[in-house]
Amino acid sequence: MSAPQQVQDVAAPRKRKSRVLSVLGVVVGAVVGYVVITPVIRGEETPQPTAEELAAPPAADARDRASAAQAARDAETHCEQAVAERLNSPANPDFPEAHETSLAGLGHEVRGVVESQDSSGASVRSTFECTVFPVGAGQFSVTVTELSEQ
Repeated sequence: MSAPQQVQDVAAPRKRKSRVLSVLGVVVGAVVGYVVITPVIRGEETPQPTAEELAAPPAADARDRASAAQAARDAETHCEQAVAERLNSPANPDFPEAHETSLAGLGHEVRGVVESQDSSGASVRSTFECTVFPVGAGQFSVTVTELSEQ
């Protein structure tokens, strides 16, 4: 007869543990329900941003975007100057296409097309690619990695 008592003794702590977890679940649920439902019952509303706040980006974000756009334009300008210097006849080069890609905030890669004239006056269209890295205030390191006629 002692064997059935041992089974009951082992089962009793499990039942108590199960009851404690059930009570704890009810208490947590009640607290969460109170926190979520009370403002609704009182008629309190969560403050919502106005249309002006949604439309206007924070000033710091706007400055960052403007700074990044200026850096991209600077990279394109410096790349185009370096490409123009490498052309066989650099008189009046035209850059109808140039696309800048940021290199993880460290520098820029610029790819594009340049149209120029050779020594006989014939139009020459070439593709180019440069990497541009800032090295100081207003100073850039520019490497023309590709310049090929099409």
